[in-house]
Amino acid sequence: MNSHTTQSGSILTVDGATLTIRTASGKQITQSLGRTARLSGKAADAVRSAGKDPADYRGLPGTNYDLAAADWIDAQYEALEQRREADRRNPVNIARSRVNDLFARAERRIDYPGEYYPMLSGARAALAAWRAQYPDAARAEDRQELLDEARDLQDLATGALLYDADGWLSREDQQRRHDEYLAQAAAKRAEAEAI
Repeated sequence: MNSHTTQSGSILTVDGATLTIRTASGKQITQSLGRTARLSGKAADAVRSAGKDPADYRGLPGTNYDLAAADWIDAQYEALEQRREADRRNPVNIARSRVNDLFARAERRIDYPGEYYPMLSGARAALAAWRAQYPDAARAEDRQELLDEARDLQDLATGALLYDADGWLSREDQQRRHDEYLAQAAAKRAEAEAI
């Protein structure tokens, strides 16, 4: 995560592909990181009304927020694009993408068992070969899957306190379900950390 503070006191934070702008007044804007563009419309009018030339400013498309830190945002976007391109060219990811394609082709033939099961078997064999060839990537994938399951269980725990479709659950039942989900989430996180 990278941060930048502008002269006006706004704090810009980039986390992955998400840009968060927290203005000095406390307003927060969160959106996908993108390349900046020349101001137009209301944003250009606002800059013009302040006696400044809109050509000197850039903003993010879809917002009315002009950015004095457009060069920093563009640099962050370029870095993100470079990471994405490196990921696309990574032999591990290329091989995994091919395995995913085999599973997708098999799934498209699910209504034809004579074709589906052999294709599924071939995809599973390719996945086993990929896991054997790239054990570090396989462990990272397993770890991420466990962390995703833990996050889902955490969401279920939150929902357990709020949701009772028919009114039959007592407050204690809801709390018990919440605690069970939290314990399961903690176990998944611990399992992920052990990988």
